[in-house]
Amino acid sequence: MCSSDLPLAAGVTLVRPLLGVRRREIEDWLAAIGQDYRTDATNADVTRTRNRIRHHVLPLLEVEFGPTVRDNILRLAEQADERQSSLEVEADRLLSSCLADDSAEICRLDCRPFEGCPRHLVREVFVCLWRRKNWPRQDMGFAEWDRLYQLTQEGGKFVLPGNFEVMRRGSLVVIRRLGKSTP
Repeated sequence: MCSSDLPLAAGVTLVRPLLGVRRREIEDWLAAIGQDYRTDATNADVTRTRNRIRHHVLPLLEVEFGPTVRDNILRLAEQADERQSSLEVEADRLLSSCLADDSAEICRLDCRPFEGCPRHLVREVFVCLWRRKNWPRQDMGFAEWDRLYQLTQEGGKFVLPGNFEVMRRGSLVVIRRLGKSTP
């Protein structure tokens, strides 16, 4: 199961997501221990993509492909989670090996360790850097991460969401935060 446990208080742990557990199982378990529960009203809102998938797409897939489709999708999600975890570990190691300078104002990464690395790994190195620095990632999508990969290969200079100036100087990628971006 792709989940993360988050201790909330003594004896209270938030476990999510419970992808491998059916709603009915959870409700039955709660009833058995005499525990009330609340249903988040947003879970019924089919204007939200996750709910349209849950309420419309999954039932259609079960009709078309059989009742095991949810288990197959869950297994695929677990495999993707395992691979993502491995990728993050590898990217973290690679980031540590190429980080030439790291301060509050500027980061410099040596591109030479990226030679021969797959594109997806180099993109993940930048995701890892943003995570380490606690830089905002909300406006960073695939195109921006891939643009950073391209910079390591071809050079250039541009500004990313969050007001980050990035450029390639020789074998270094230089990332400098220009200041807080305005909404």
